[in-house]
Amino acid sequence: MCEAQVPEGVVRKMIALVGDTAAVSHSRDIAGTRAFLLNGLRGLIDADAWAWALSRMRPDGEGVVSSLLGQQEGLSARSLARISEAVENPEIAAMNRRFSKQILEGQSSVTLHRDQLDPDGVMDPKGELRKLVTATGVDAVIHSGHPLDDECYSHIIIYRRSGRAQFTDLQSKVAHIVLSEVKWLHAQGWPEDRGVQLPKLSPRERNVMHLLQEGKSRKEIADILEISVGTVAGYTKGVYKHFSVKSHAELIRKFSGR
Repeated sequence: MCEAQVPEGVVRKMIALVGDTAAVSHSRDIAGTRAFLLNGLRGLIDADAWAWALSRMRPDGEGVVSSLLGQQEGLSARSLARISEAVENPEIAAMNRRFSKQILEGQSSVTLHRDQLDPDGVMDPKGELRKLVTATGVDAVIHSGHPLDDECYSHIIIYRRSGRAQFTDLQSKVAHIVLSEVKWLHAQGWPEDRGVQLPKLSPRERNVMHLLQEGKSRKEIADILEISVGTVAGYTKGVYKHFSVKSHAELIRKFSGR
């Protein structure tokens, strides 16, 4: 983590945010309380969006699979789909793999902004990788990971829209302090198996699953991914089978944390 000093005024805002979150919290609405806290943090560090994900090591130990858990704010469905596609890129996957190893091997919380994730500037050159990133509509990111066991971690990603400045060391540190000290944020709202089935999904099945969790219909998903409704139906059937659910509503309940 960076060693940026947090000014007193910012510390006071952080304390106020945690206090306000405690005041509105309700044990039966973990998802709502989580959103309140993350939206407050979004305002504190001038971010545009956030997403909460479960990241789990692949069985071969050669990478991680991340799945949004039905909670995000500020991202369009199209952005979600393009982000899901971008993380499959080998260079981005390599950065995520290094980040994951820090969390799981050290069994400690890690928070990094984009310049720390990508010290060699892999994301900056023009070309196919830049096209992938541009298509997501976001660029500046903070990744914050918090281990749950030896194989998976709670993963919070904070975004700024494309064209905005990267997050600073100070903003990353503020996010780290808030997210690492609020333990319940990571401990509750998981599917029962903590995502053991996630690595068994294909990249496109995971993408469809994310859009289903956003409440999108099969036709809407087909339009976003530019594939046929019949193809979406096939992917949806695979997702339902993996998670032993029989309906769209049941899938949302399984991963929503509600």
